[in-house]
Amino acid sequence: MAQQAEFGPRSQRPGHSTIYSEAPNFAQDAAADTGGLAVAYDPAPWGPTALDEILLPADDKLKYVTPKWIEFHSLTQGFSSPPAPSISPRTAFLLRTYETGIGPWMDVFDCSLSYQQGLLQLVPQSPLLLNSTCALAARQLSLITDPHTWTPVAEHHYGESLSMLRSTLETATMNAEHALVATILLSSYELLAFPGLNYHRHFRGAKSFVEALEAYKSPNRMTRASFWIYARHEVGQALNLERSPMQNPTRWPKQDLLQAENIGEDVYCNDALRLCAEVIHLIFGSEPTRRGKKWVNDWSCLHEEWDSWIRNAPKIFFGQEYIDQDSRRRYWFPRSSFASALCFYHVSQVFLLTNRPKTVQKVAEQTSGLNLEQQIEQHAQTVIDIALSDMPDGVQVVMFQPVFHAAKHVHDVTRRAEAITLLADIQRRTGFHTEVKVGILKALPGLP
Repeated sequence: MAQQAEFGPRSQRPGHSTIYSEAPNFAQDAAADTGGLAVAYDPAPWGPTALDEILLPADDKLKYVTPKWIEFHSLTQGFSSPPAPSISPRTAFLLRTYETGIGPWMDVFDCSLSYQQGLLQLVPQSPLLLNSTCALAARQLSLITDPHTWTPVAEHHYGESLSMLRSTLETATMNAEHALVATILLSSYELLAFPGLNYHRHFRGAKSFVEALEAYKSPNRMTRASFWIYARHEVGQALNLERSPMQNPTRWPKQDLLQAENIGEDVYCNDALRLCAEVIHLIFGSEPTRRGKKWVNDWSCLHEEWDSWIRNAPKIFFGQEYIDQDSRRRYWFPRSSFASALCFYHVSQVFLLTNRPKTVQKVAEQTSGLNLEQQIEQHAQTVIDIALSDMPDGVQVVMFQPVFHAAKHVHDVTRRAEAITLLADIQRRTGFHTEVKVGILKALPGLP
């Protein structure tokens, strides 16, 4: 097998952030706060589909909620405040861990930092959000530090969150914004805790909530941020299972990038996410033998939309290419989040080109000067090279599925080996599950 890749300055640093070194100080508190559950604890007392059962069906569980009601409640929620949650040394530590750990992941495509600053400002008002945030932070700690200490803590806060969410959804005076944010946090918890088909069932509950609230067109900051995180989950899970997203992405907001002025990179990033979702919907949502004229027209429209996106995105966001000390192509980005968006662009091109209608192949090859295989290879290599360019943890987590699919299509054995090393390193550093995909890539022919 090719020699493992080095990752520049990141390879020189300790395995985990220094904040995690404080974790053992809370071992006794963890046992005390969970009633001794650190010693003997059922790891999943709520069952494998707890969140799914709480949130489905939408017509029943969300019968009190309408989009207009959310706007009204956001203006009037001060008249009926829930009891302030109690902060302990352990929960303070977990909130800080979230702020510096998974929090930035959540806001990769959000310049307003809704799930860092906005969420943490809501925590003092909401025991539900406190427990949901602590559950997610503790779950990550259980995966990258001491599972004996942090698994029971994570499960404790998770169980409290589920109980509170169930009670919230059965109350006519519920705060729908808080309930949706908690749902997104718990879905993220389950992505770490139960990757695969169990998570897919859980996520149906989040889909039900998002649709019932029409979150995709909400003027509310946290609701809108929650929708785009949900959309990112949709794309990740669709790529994971190689199937169409559960929600038709043609319903998602379509940004008018030509008319907008002074918009941040997050708008372009979310539009790239939408376009990638539509490509996945087109490619994995149909059988090749059933692709007629409408499919070909949809393919051409998406190809043109991506061309427009790449032409009109501000050049200041694009990375600067350089060659590292080992003569490998790497990139520096003034906004690392845009690197993720470019990975969605390039992997979408891989999907479109590998399914390109015969009627457009000759024209495209004459325009680019490359044959079909060379174009696919070029896009796949670029995804891997961007991801290997010393990116923040949250950005690399978002890039995970594009890197996996690019590595499946790349013929360069060295790059595929580098991609495998990177994906394994992502799980080691962040706790985000990549092991199954690493195994699939290792089993592909071509690696020594």
